[in-house]
Amino acid sequence: MMPPKRKSRDFSEPVVGDSVERVQVTLLDLAHRIERIRSNYEQYRSRAALHIMSPPEKNERKERIRASIEIVEEQCKGFARNRGAEADFRLGLKYARRHYGMKPRRKRFGYYVTRTISEMERFLEAERLLLNVDQPPFNWLEAFWTEIEQREDEARSAKRELARKGQRTGDEK
Repeated sequence: MMPPKRKSRDFSEPVVGDSVERVQVTLLDLAHRIERIRSNYEQYRSRAALHIMSPPEKNERKERIRASIEIVEEQCKGFARNRGAEADFRLGLKYARRHYGMKPRRKRFGYYVTRTISEMERFLEAERLLLNVDQPPFNWLEAFWTEIEQREDEARSAKRELARKGQRTGDEK
């Protein structure tokens, strides 16, 4: 007996919210990658300053960071292309890297990493695509109402306490 055929989804039909959810997941992944690049670069800098790494290990770490930057850059380029801002994005990267060749050889990699990541974040923020990796922002309205309810409860319990002791509360006639 053959297993029942699984119905394949027709990808020509749009699914409500599907592309929006993919964009959000991609943006969240992008934010995590940017933070990982920063973390890896920070680790690289600290180990390089202590002269702990061998030259092959140093080159491997640099290439890993470069590869991550290229991935993030391609994702940003895709978002820029979709929004018709690819030329501005490329110009921004070119502007960010303009002094790369003039830097001393030992400072070039750091300059490349920091300026490129900063420029990509600037673009994402300008296009309102930069997602926060932390918890969602604090809900002030909910906190405000919670505080009001808590103070009302305290006032009621104080009023009951006074009434129980036989003292006037001021609300009585």
